[in-house]
Amino acid sequence: MHIQRAGEELLHTLIYDNDGYLDLFIANAKRHDAPSVLFRNNGDGTFFDVSANAGLNIIDDTVKSSWIDYDNDGYMDLTIAFSKKSWDRGEICIYRNMQNGTFKKTMTFKGLIYAWGDYDNDGYYDLLVTIPPRTSIKGYKFNMLARIFRGSIKLYENKGNGEFVEVSSKTGFKNEMGGDKAVFFDYDNDGDIDIYMNTYDIEKDILIDTIFMNNGDKTFTNVTEKTGMIQEIRGKGCSAAYADYNNDGFLDLFLTNDKEMYIVWDPLKERRKGQNVLYKNRGSNNRWVKLKLIGTKSNREGLGVQITLYAGDKMQYRQATGGMEGYSQHSSVIHFGLGKAVRADRIEIAWPNKNKTVLTNVSANQMLAIKELARQ
Repeated sequence: MHIQRAGEELLHTLIYDNDGYLDLFIANAKRHDAPSVLFRNNGDGTFFDVSANAGLNIIDDTVKSSWIDYDNDGYMDLTIAFSKKSWDRGEICIYRNMQNGTFKKTMTFKGLIYAWGDYDNDGYYDLLVTIPPRTSIKGYKFNMLARIFRGSIKLYENKGNGEFVEVSSKTGFKNEMGGDKAVFFDYDNDGDIDIYMNTYDIEKDILIDTIFMNNGDKTFTNVTEKTGMIQEIRGKGCSAAYADYNNDGFLDLFLTNDKEMYIVWDPLKERRKGQNVLYKNRGSNNRWVKLKLIGTKSNREGLGVQITLYAGDKMQYRQATGGMEGYSQHSSVIHFGLGKAVRADRIEIAWPNKNKTVLTNVSANQMLAIKELARQ
């Protein structure tokens, strides 16, 4: 395996061909004069560059990439965000895995920051896209620009047939200013995934950590003050990752922030540094269940596994992606909030090699290690 002039951008382990061996994808930026690279694991300790044949030898300004199965065909697809002309503008492209070793660009969305998650619990991952407000010109900060170029938040509902429909105004994001990082996670364990986003306050010239609570009816409400996440961040947002770091059953957040741009009217002034922040989730009386996947035939990490949970009248859906997303990595433990339910009635685990594990009457508030069996 030889990597020529690969920059410091993004690296992912994945299994794109479902052969059980971990492959490697490196997304490079145009400034490194090197294309993105997909290395196929040969299963004998060596890797082979299949980028050109796969259609992924892309040369562009990559700022984020991730692997999820958006069409539920059992093969992981690629999402890449490219910056166009300036950092706060760009496009998000989806490359569908054609199941024959190649990828085809099927959709493009205007935006730069994105997150995947099943917000409506229909068994398909939906796409959140945000364009940050414009606060700089050629590397120099001029925050009043944000009054004109506010950015936007758009939510696209996956219809399950290859079609995505924008539902932003219906879900409560019509007048919200865009953010520069976003993630789906069930912060309150009610069984509906919520959204964390880093938004911008024009008057104070600061970043605001924001929580949008999923109301369970395809709408979201800003509940930041209620959560206690009132944090004035100086600098520029960088990445966000969730994990239950203290093992209390509630997902916590770790955020990283970078230096701000140079001030346009005072370029010699020292740029403010953004501090990193760890938010401990204060929790509630809602219950939960966590799954640690251990593959034996598909792959040990359980990458590509699809999990469907039923509790009462609610269904939830997750994919095991290893947690890697852009510049951050979430916990690889699969987390479900159960609300007031005392158990999960049924959990279906579909492995990439078509094996299936089914659990019934799973008591709440526990983590289970699920080992794939040869035939189930």
